[in-house]
Amino acid sequence: MHQSLSASIINNIIGSQLSKKDVAFVCCPLFHAAGLNSLALPVLFAGRSIILSDGFDSGGFVHAVSSQGITLTLLPPTMTIMHYVYHDEVKQYFTLYDARSGYKAPHQ
Repeated sequence: MHQSLSASIINNIIGSQLSKKDVAFVCCPLFHAAGLNSLALPVLFAGRSIILSDGFDSGGFVHAVSSQGITLTLLPPTMTIMHYVYHDEVKQYFTLYDARSGYKAPHQ
């Protein structure tokens, strides 16, 4: 199990091509593979920063992106839809370059 987790973390680090300026917004539960294995652990193992949230609030997410320089996140489909519904102009969040989801995000 540990070798599998290590391999997953390394694959995510390589696949994400993390830079020194990366900051991840983690709003998925850490008991879930998406929050822990796919985002938090790879970012931490690469020596980068994470912002932990105790839940998802679209307005709080927008504020965190702009004030904390968030560059990547993983949003489950429900959170992605909430964000698109409440914030039409997503291009203004220039620091966010990697927003992963469990499905293809809807196009504007």
